[in-house]
Amino acid sequence: MGILGAMAAFASVIGAPFGTRVAESLGWRGGIQGYAGISLLGAAVFGLLYHRKRSPASTDAAPHGAPLAGLGAISALRSPIIWGMILLGLINMGGFSVTFFVPFAVQSVFGMRPADAASIISFSYLVSIPLNLGFGYLCDRYSRWNMMILLSVLLIPASFAVMSHDLLVFRIAVALIVSLGHAATNQIYAIGSSLLPKEEVGKGMGIIGLGSGIFGYLGPQMLGYLRDATGGFTAGWVFVACAAVLSLGDLVLLRVYSTKRRPVETLA
Repeated sequence: MGILGAMAAFASVIGAPFGTRVAESLGWRGGIQGYAGISLLGAAVFGLLYHRKRSPASTDAAPHGAPLAGLGAISALRSPIIWGMILLGLINMGGFSVTFFVPFAVQSVFGMRPADAASIISFSYLVSIPLNLGFGYLCDRYSRWNMMILLSVLLIPASFAVMSHDLLVFRIAVALIVSLGHAATNQIYAIGSSLLPKEEVGKGMGIIGLGSGIFGYLGPQMLGYLRDATGGFTAGWVFVACAAVLSLGDLVLLRVYSTKRRPVETLA
C-alpha cells in the first residue's frame, strides 16, 4: 500500500503542473480535457495489465499468513471495526480541503499566482512519495494501529500551522497535511484487509471508502462555507484541525476494541 500511495503521489506531482500548463495554453477546458485523456490512457493500461488470479478456497489464510478455522465467518458487513473505520476518512479531510483551497489561500494571503499554488501542491505530493514508502515499511514492521495514531498526532500541529502568514511555514504545513493524510489513507485500507478474510476484503474496502467519499466532499464544502461566513480561512483551518483530533480519538477507540475482539474473532 505504501508503494501504491507513492505512485499515486508521483502522478499528482506531475498532474498539478501539467493541468496548469495546459490551461495556460488552451484554457481551463483544455486542462480538463487533458486530464480526461490521461484517464483514458490509465484505463487502457489497467485493462492490459490486470489479470484476476483464481486460487482454491482451501489456500485462504488469516492475516499475516496464519491459517484459522472458520475465518470466513467474519463478515465485513457485520464488523463494528470496519464500520467504525468510516470515521477515519477524517484523517485525510485536511488533505482534500487544502488541495482545493490552497490556490485561493495563496492568492488572498500571499498575493501569489495559480502557478505558485500548483507548485505548493506538487511539492506536497513530492514529499508524499518517500513518506508513503517509509510509513508503509514501518507499518509492516510495527503495529499499524500505533503507527496510525502517531501519524494523527503529527497531523494536529500541522493543521494549526497552516494558519501561519509565513510562507515557508505555510508550505511545510500544507506538505505535511497532504502527505500524512495521503499515507494514512492507504494504510487504513491495509488495516481493513488485515482484519478480514480474502472473500470479504472487497466489501470491507467499499465500506471504508465511504469515509473518504463523505469527508472528501464535506471538508471542502465546510471550508467554502466558513470562508464565505467569516471572510477568511482561519475558521476553516481550525475545522481541519478538529477533524484531525476526532480521527485520533477514533483510532484510539478502534485500537482498543480491536485488541479486545481479535481473540474472539479468531476463534469464530
